[in-house]
Amino acid sequence: HWMHAHVHGSTAPQVRNGMAGALILKGATDQWLADSYGIKGDKEKIMLIQQLENSDGDPLCGNSVAGTPITNSINGQCLPTITVTEKDVHHWRLIHTGVSATVNFNIEDSKSNKLDFVEYARDGINLGKTNQPNGNMVALYPGYRSDILFKVPAIKDLRVDRDPCPLYVVDGYSTAKES
Repeated sequence: HWMHAHVHGSTAPQVRNGMAGALILKGATDQWLADSYGIKGDKEKIMLIQQLENSDGDPLCGNSVAGTPITNSINGQCLPTITVTEKDVHHWRLIHTGVSATVNFNIEDSKSNKLDFVEYARDGINLGKTNQPNGNMVALYPGYRSDILFKVPAIKDLRVDRDPCPLYVVDGYSTAKES
């Protein structure tokens, strides 16, 4: 779940400026993920996806190397670094705390190949199964939440010959690497 201000007339401006937070209720599913896949500590990430902008509409994150505006941040950071180890399974809790645009969440390697992940919960409700998203992309509308499991591929499977190997969390409709 997530929280934000509800003062009449100030909700959207406050959320647009990053005033939102996560509420995580842990239970049997979390224990099962820890026991079955070793998901605990840094293998569990809470990602508040925010769309921060100035009052004139310019993105606060600036532009990517390619010059494309970066419209999304994760936990208030533009282009954050998330360190993972190959073959580990990660649990990412995605929370779209923006107020207007849809985020089409996907994970890509440095050659723009979309990587597989599965969704097992949406809006705080366990789906009872894992779901391979269509096109390896989860559509997150403002206020939506999604829990995904992501197995980090082996570097050799990514067709790159360097370590560390960059992976990117990308808004699927953007041509810029978001983070």
